[in-house]
Formats: sequence, structure tokens, C-alpha cells
Amino acid sequence: MPSKNRIPTSFAGTVNKDYSTSITHRQITNYAAALDDDNPVFLYDERPTGIVAPPLFAAVVTWPVAGRWDLYLENTQFPLGLVGTFGVHYNEYLQVHRLIRSGDKITLKSRLVAIQTHPAGTLITH
Repeated sequence: MPSKNRIPTSFAGTVNKDYSTSITHRQITNYAAALDDDNPVFLYDERPTGIVAPPLFAAVVTWPVAGRWDLYLENTQFPLGLVGTFGVHYNEYLQVHRLIRSGDKITLKSRLVAIQTHPAGTLITH
């Protein structure tokens, strides 16, 4: 019997609205400074190739979307109350194809890939 506190697996495949942002020099240097990482590739903007962001900066790009299911889910029937009440960030997987640079324009395109029941609730992969 499905629990009323679990998100139905039928919502797998739900598409999220795109999120676009531009990466600034200040975002990159602030992130490196917050990590106490003084690697010149993250801070020294007079390098001929400019600065790049630390690899895990990619997670920063997702932050505005991560907590705002109400703004980014396309499906208006999705039980948002269950995410807001019981949601916990469990895991994250990033595949870095290239480092992010100042001036990059990034668009996140995502969907709910899988919804699996779990003894503690529901595991959503997106």
C-alpha cells in the first residue's frame, strides 16, 4: 500500500524549467576564497587564459534551483508539499567536462530521471 508521504513513481520523467545564469569573476574568486584555496588558476586574473572555477563550483550553479521545486517543476500536479516538508539532500553526482570560466553563460536543463521508494521515504534522481 503506497504511503501518503511518498511521491508516486509516476512522476518520473517530469521536466524542470530551464535555469540560465552568467558566471562572474567575483563568484569564482569568492568561492575559491571561501574554500581557502589560493591556487592562482582560481584567483590570478592576469593569467593569459584568465581564471577558472574550482571543479566543485558546478554545484554552486544548481543552488538557486535546488530548493525551488515550486518555481522549476513543469508538472503542476507534483506533490510539492512532500518535498518541502520531508526533503533531504542525499547525494550529488557531477561529471565535469570542462572547467567553468568567468563570462560563461550556463543553462541547466533537467528532469526527474527516477523516483524510487525507500524505507525512509522516496529517492528522487534528477
